[in-house]
Amino acid sequence: MSLSSSSEDLKNDASVAIDSKSPSELEATFASDQEDRFASIDRKKLLRRIDTRILIYICITYMFVRLDLNNISNAGTMNSEVKHSLKQVLHLSAGQWAWVLSAFYYPYAVAEPICTFFVKATSPSIWLGRIFVSWGIVMACMAAVTNYGGLVACRALLGLLEGSYFTSVIYHWSFWYTPAEMAPRVLWLYVANSSSGGFSGLFAYAVSFSDSAKIHGWQVLFILEGLVTIALGIGMFVILPDWPSTSKWLSPLEQEYVVHHLHKDAPKQTAKTWDAQQIKRMFSDPTFYFFSLFWACYAVSAWGIGTVLPFVIKDLGITDSAGTQLLQIPPAATGVAMCIISAYLIRNRGISAFAVTLAIIAGVLVSFAVFLKAKPAGLRYAAVCVISGSTATAYACLWPRRVAALRGTSAAALGIGINNAISQLSGIVGPQVWRLNFGPRYETSAKISLAFCSADFVIVLILWWLMEYPHLPGWLKKRVLAQTQITEEDQEAAKRGETIGTGEEKR
Repeated sequence: MSLSSSSEDLKNDASVAIDSKSPSELEATFASDQEDRFASIDRKKLLRRIDTRILIYICITYMFVRLDLNNISNAGTMNSEVKHSLKQVLHLSAGQWAWVLSAFYYPYAVAEPICTFFVKATSPSIWLGRIFVSWGIVMACMAAVTNYGGLVACRALLGLLEGSYFTSVIYHWSFWYTPAEMAPRVLWLYVANSSSGGFSGLFAYAVSFSDSAKIHGWQVLFILEGLVTIALGIGMFVILPDWPSTSKWLSPLEQEYVVHHLHKDAPKQTAKTWDAQQIKRMFSDPTFYFFSLFWACYAVSAWGIGTVLPFVIKDLGITDSAGTQLLQIPPAATGVAMCIISAYLIRNRGISAFAVTLAIIAGVLVSFAVFLKAKPAGLRYAAVCVISGSTATAYACLWPRRVAALRGTSAAALGIGINNAISQLSGIVGPQVWRLNFGPRYETSAKISLAFCSADFVIVLILWWLMEYPHLPGWLKKRVLAQTQITEEDQEAAKRGETIGTGEEKR
């Protein structure tokens, strides 16, 4: 037998061996080969390196995002005993003040679904850095406002410039983390959010002592926070990594692994920015509408009180305006504690994010009932702490589940943008529900919020059934994007606490 003949026989034998394998066996063989290639990579150590580069700086910047958002209410109560608060200096009525708060959120909500696409059209570092620098400039300039119209214009411009920051962060992370990996990280992002409330009150308390006849405390507050925001934006251009494939601090094999370990429909740098088919599939998924309803109802019910928190606390009659700033720390601390506990329960104890969210909503319902019926100011303040602390935690628990039900680069950008835009109802409707003339008891406000929060409890039950119940009717299962791509291997991975949805799509 000649050498050429022997070689040809070997090729034929290999071809027969391959042809004799089923598609699932070929997929298993390929997956095994891939695992061998990445055997040298320690996944946990790699994730810690990614966290060091991305998570820490983003959490710091997001804390200042929320601090800047909270400062308008701080400015509205600072130094009110000497008639130097922002609300008093500009002679604003309760109705005008409600519109000052809301003016930020209208352009913000419009910008979010559109501007999230600019993360990929430019780059994460450029887009997020631009948001911070432009926003910081306007923030500092707010110290010069002298009338109601100027203040509303500045607030609206802030909303337009800041729109999409949070959604851009979540979208950026979906290029690096699986939904399972994102879960504890989003909770830490909301820890930063909750921490900002306490720091905001403490900082406003300190700045209130700079008040004088020449410059008011709220003016100093706007200038200082604006300058810090600009500095953080400049740092964003240099510090934040963009994509796995462009990060030189990762080896070529690590770059490939980061992309490979994501779902096959996870956002990718090389994918089209706009894909109409992905968008169509997203709108046919029933979870899109239930997530949207949850985001809307929770924004009005629990988050709405946060837009006027210093005024609600002040109307309890516990302390003066300076003390009111300090009393914002316990609600923030409650939020931090709830985020940490929720992260532990979901990640370490394997409890469903939906179950944790239901427990949070139940606590909020009880707290609203206490706020309505209790007479002692201290007890009502404790209820406010729970309600305010829960706002960030409930969203944080469900964000990874929301991302898990989005398939493709375009759908992720638009879906994340739309849902977070809906949450801006907290600032659009919240100040109207919690109008200052409803105080000091705010009974009407609490009743409205209680109704919306009750609806949320039902909505979360439905989402839990749609996304985690394995025996949905066939026609429905095909439409729920988080269900259609789950294989037996994915279910085993989910039991180990890993991501799900790495198999071929079932159609």
